[in-house]
Amino acid sequence: MKTLNLFSLGLFILLLSSCTEENKTGNNSNENTNTSTTTTLKSETAPTLAELKNDNNIIWMGEIMVDYAPNYYKWSAQAREKAIMDSAGFVTRNEFKVLKQQVTDLNASSNDDHNLVYKFIKNIESLKCYQDAQLSQPYSVEDAKKQINSIDTIITFDPKTQEELLQVVVSELDPSDVKFFRVKELVYYDKKAITFKTVPMALAPMVCQLDSKGDYISSEALFWIKPNFMTTTPSLSAENITWAKRLHRRCSLGEAKVTKSDKTLAETMNIMMEDLRGNADKVHVAHVFDHDGNEKMTVEEINTLGASVDTIITFDPKTFDEIIQVVHNKFAGKDVQNIRLMQDWIWDDATKQLNICYVGFKPIINRYDDNGNFLNSGPMFTRRANADKK
Repeated sequence: MKTLNLFSLGLFILLLSSCTEENKTGNNSNENTNTSTTTTLKSETAPTLAELKNDNNIIWMGEIMVDYAPNYYKWSAQAREKAIMDSAGFVTRNEFKVLKQQVTDLNASSNDDHNLVYKFIKNIESLKCYQDAQLSQPYSVEDAKKQINSIDTIITFDPKTQEELLQVVVSELDPSDVKFFRVKELVYYDKKAITFKTVPMALAPMVCQLDSKGDYISSEALFWIKPNFMTTTPSLSAENITWAKRLHRRCSLGEAKVTKSDKTLAETMNIMMEDLRGNADKVHVAHVFDHDGNEKMTVEEINTLGASVDTIITFDPKTFDEIIQVVHNKFAGKDVQNIRLMQDWIWDDATKQLNICYVGFKPIINRYDDNGNFLNSGPMFTRRANADKK
């Protein structure tokens, strides 16, 4: 009996302990228990212009301005927005992919939290702003604040005395006035890696001026900042990463200010194609219908790049009859003047900085039918060197 009583007592204590612990857990279940962690993004050192010029693997390099619109998706935009963006230079395809959007305080969040320029405005005192794309003339904090504020003088009249009253109104910049960002960047070809690469040098929010009818007039840089350089997109699970998007934007290499040309651009393109075919079992070259370039081509497909024949089926817009067209994808380096860049833009709330990570590119080619008639222009493949087989 004594043994049984001791056993019963022990079982009672165990059950009591379990229930007490369960009650504790139950009491906490209604609280906001955020288990996310803060991760400091590693700051990487970008290669300098001098280093790239002295690198024998860099056979072509240029400096170029590229405009990116993180909130503009051309194919779903309204007519008015399309008209404005077309006038601002976004005639060709412009797309983005949301990687992450998060608010850290539900009570203090705003509908503008998804807008990158709003993060700039909210953290203007932490941003190091410049007047020029060379980042040679810094703004003071007070001058940077003036850039995002407009001061208006409003004249009213006292209803009793009819005396003139002057009121000074300070208005904060409307984030929607910034339609796109201009990035000064280096674009270069690395023969060893068999790929084009980019280094962002400076970035500016561009404020668009519209007339009374809402038509585009011009745009000007609000200020310039230096974005952080990254070579690998980090994990986006950290709570301090509150905004991240993947941007796709055409870059006209033919308009670049060439800073190194061991080979011409046309020669560089031909060398790239030869090296891709020669390393077909190692390089990550993907189909263009896979937007992010994850679906790798086979070795056989890579070996036939630039010499393939495709059959395209379209339909007559009036009769809806099927139209079969044979397209020859014959590659010639001199015909490739544009590439579509893929970049990940990541905002870090802990450091109050924008990080830009280069993902890959797509060479843009023209397609012709059997009679040499132009059909369309589009990407030939997606090149993602970070995914190469080691």
